[in-house]
Amino acid sequence: MLAACRLLAATNRDLPAMVSQGKFREDLFYRLNVLTIDVSPLRRRVEDIPLLLDYFWDGLDAAGRYTLSAEAAGRLASYDWPGNIRQLKNVAARAVFECPPGEIGVADIERIYHNREAEPDISSAAGETGLAAAVRQFETGFLARMYQKHEGNIAAMARELNMDRGNLSRKLKQLGIV
Repeated sequence: MLAACRLLAATNRDLPAMVSQGKFREDLFYRLNVLTIDVSPLRRRVEDIPLLLDYFWDGLDAAGRYTLSAEAAGRLASYDWPGNIRQLKNVAARAVFECPPGEIGVADIERIYHNREAEPDISSAAGETGLAAAVRQFETGFLARMYQKHEGNIAAMARELNMDRGNLSRKLKQLGIV
């Protein structure tokens, strides 16, 4: 019995040029080249960045707790994006894992894009300063990552953290994670 197969492939190489240079097999090129869809790199479609971020955040953060400031959107538009959309998706994921819920600003984007460690923030909207703010920021980031890891399963989180489920649920609500 014969089986049919469809193959979808993507490349950033100029395959017709490679065929003419003898660097890619001509017969294979014609077998694969049924339909060509040319997609411009992300650096040429910067207007798509906010829409793509919203799409990625919908998958990572169903509660819709993350937004992007206008200044941060401008900064993202200025990047070259050598990793294209995959790189942007990783930036979106890191924002959800590393930032507290709310608006993502320029400092967050700079740190995430350049893959730097977070600078401790010694103030917060709740009026906390110093150690209390740093502890709250750490707690929010840590529990948000755990919530994502366990796909919202609070019982599984509580077991891993060796914590009462009710207390954990209250803490997640207090920090705005759920």
